[in-house]
Amino acid sequence: MSKCPICESDTKKILNVKEMVQGTREIFRYGLCSECHTLFLLPEDIPDNLAKYYEDYDALSSANTFNIKEWKKKIKNIFIYPYYRYLMLNNNLRSKAIYSILEQRLSLGLRALIGVIPSLDAQILDIGSGSGSLVQILVEFGFINTIGCDPFIDADLVFNNGAKILKKDLPSMTGKFDLITLNHSFEHFPNPFEAAAKIDELLKVGGICILRFPNFDSIEFRKFQENWWGFHAPRHFFIYSRKSLEIIFNKTNLSIYNSYCDSQWFNYVHSYEYSLDIDHRSPISATNGGGLWINEDITYWSKKAKRANEKLVGDWIVYYLRKDR
Repeated sequence: MSKCPICESDTKKILNVKEMVQGTREIFRYGLCSECHTLFLLPEDIPDNLAKYYEDYDALSSANTFNIKEWKKKIKNIFIYPYYRYLMLNNNLRSKAIYSILEQRLSLGLRALIGVIPSLDAQILDIGSGSGSLVQILVEFGFINTIGCDPFIDADLVFNNGAKILKKDLPSMTGKFDLITLNHSFEHFPNPFEAAAKIDELLKVGGICILRFPNFDSIEFRKFQENWWGFHAPRHFFIYSRKSLEIIFNKTNLSIYNSYCDSQWFNYVHSYEYSLDIDHRSPISATNGGGLWINEDITYWSKKAKRANEKLVGDWIVYYLRKDR
């Protein structure tokens, strides 16, 4: 039986997980570590051609590319964007009041940045940018030294507002950054120790790294097991616990200083759909406006997600790490 790649302990059990994002239903086996509680794709099950599983696959850090008419952009630059900039740069009573008004207008990736960016001219790197909406909107807000990278895009992306997404993998990146964000991308690295070391190399002393990914301690994983939406097999090589994350970053100059859960109603719905063999692309999936779910159902799952987040057992988790030296 495979040893855990993180702590080299014995595997507690094996889960047979179906590929359900593209709907091929291929089986990929994941081991569960008995010691650090990491879920990991068995090495012998890693596909030779991983790129094919990213065809038409939208990174969760992205949405549709940011597009706004010039006249609307000018109005927002003058009257609205200063409030967003203030949110990103400050964490005080005033910013909390602004956030209470603007919260629903912010993507989860942006919410993770509240009060974190050190200055307007901060050097920011988003790893695994996908179509690049997070980078685009940060540049639009005035954080012009923001750049993204993603090895699975077709070519470099350059947008009208100057935002750039490079077709590069993490090892190819150079420079020094005040903030590095990985919105549902760290779990896609086959060697997390190498990825963590590279993040350490790219981050300035005192800089912050934000990781968002599926939460091993999710109550929905305990319930749905191999049907849990968090696997995204075989794209996710690992599902981390806090213990396994600490093992990885203990070999760097970074340490965890904060965390919270940000799962939403759809996390729970997709796991339930997978248990019914409804894949992510099915016309009856909630993602595609299927008739399986009505407003009352969404309200129920939203309340469930909120309660789980408050107890740090939501489906998605956000970790903040700081480079101390």
